[in-house]
Amino acid sequence: MEQRIVSKVIIEMMGNPKEHLANELRQYIEKLKTDNNKKLSIISEDYAEPTKVEKEELYTMFVELEIDAKDLETLIWLCFDYRPSSIEIVEPEELVCKARNFNELLNDVLGKLHHLDMGIGKLDAQNKLMNKNAQILTTNFIYYILQQKKPSTLLEIKKITGIDEKTLKTVLDRLVEEKSIKRNNDLYLINA
Repeated sequence: MEQRIVSKVIIEMMGNPKEHLANELRQYIEKLKTDNNKKLSIISEDYAEPTKVEKEELYTMFVELEIDAKDLETLIWLCFDYRPSSIEIVEPEELVCKARNFNELLNDVLGKLHHLDMGIGKLDAQNKLMNKNAQILTTNFIYYILQQKKPSTLLEIKKITGIDEKTLKTVLDRLVEEKSIKRNNDLYLINA
């Protein structure tokens, strides 16, 4: 059974420069209009002006849409594929859904969640590997500096590596603790 659903939807984006952001959001909505196999129509669009994010070089912008969706499945599709920041069903006041259709909908939701979970797990593993490789690279870079330049201060090593003091101090302290290098006053040197 088809049950039309009218909703108010807010879709937000963040980016820079603000002219590019405005253009990207409009293109995103144009894609939505053509990407839904006529199961969804946009009744109205109200674009806000881009707003600068405090302490960032980024802007945010949103559009409020009033949409007419063919059914609940289309509304769920919109949520997963276009990730609105909020959605409010305006009408009908009550939704009717057959158990079979609701089961299909729940299984689609579970499939999407499982896919997202797998992606997060993969990203987590990649992040751990990248962190491990960055740590090895940083350690090797410090060894190289200390072999070439001889004993160096934290600031001298920072100047060559470009690594911030806090992170670099953590790495140097770890290397001293492992007895890979030693510290003599403010100088770091290869442990002979």
